[in-house]
Amino acid sequence: MNHRRAFKAMLVALSLIALADLSSARQNRQNQSESFYEQAVAYANEHRWTEAVEACKRAIQARRDYPEAYDRLGAAYTFLGRYRDAAKAFKKAVEIKPDYLEAGFHLGLTYEKLERYEEAVEAYKAVTRIKSDHVEARLRLANSYLKLGNKGMALREYDALKKLDPNVARHLFEQIYFLKANESNAASEGEGLIQ
Repeated sequence: MNHRRAFKAMLVALSLIALADLSSARQNRQNQSESFYEQAVAYANEHRWTEAVEACKRAIQARRDYPEAYDRLGAAYTFLGRYRDAAKAFKKAVEIKPDYLEAGFHLGLTYEKLERYEEAVEAYKAVTRIKSDHVEARLRLANSYLKLGNKGMALREYDALKKLDPNVARHLFEQIYFLKANESNAASEGEGLIQ
């Protein structure tokens, strides 16, 4: 009986030691990841984008669930003109942390750069679900709708923007109106060519 108790006590002690070691290793990875992330920020502040990418990758390697590192990686890729890689990084940041407003907005901007307007619309809609008064996201959403030829949805965003920022709303309305006027003029010119 005493041997069983001693054996159980030894197992408990070994389990506690293993948990402590695991916790310590996890904390070391966390510290290492944050250190690499801080390096990435420093490189980015110096416009050293290639080094920022590498530091972000090391931060992510040390901690896979680090949305801020993925967002910073996406930003560095953007400054290098690597928009597909940037989109992947921003998307991963949003997958890890769905309410990560900045990463979602950056994802939308990147999709616009790639002329993937349907995906930009989805990214901006996600941002406005998180923060309905995000003026810039609503404006970018309306612009993406315009790129897709959906003036009705752009006008819906105009209505939302009127309440949030009338100056921005007016600018958007002028864009929509200018687009309609150009289409009308183009149609009139086309009719003139046919006659």
